[in-house]
Amino acid sequence: MIRSGGLAIEGRDEVGRAVAAFAFGKGDFADYLVREQSRASGCESVMTFDATLLKEAGFVRPSTRAVAP
Repeated sequence: MIRSGGLAIEGRDEVGRAVAAFAFGKGDFADYLVREQSRASGCESVMTFDATLLKEAGFVRPSTRAVAP
């Protein structure tokens, strides 16, 4: 469906990678889509509390350290 010419999909490459990750991963499609969109925007990782996603590349636990402005 993603490759069909009848649909206009913003971020087609990111959606394709998210679909592939969803097919083999243990997370929800939305989690993988957020990860791929974040990577495309230059982010290295997405913060999550989901223990299952923390085992996959691109997801990290939120830090409790203070961040300098």
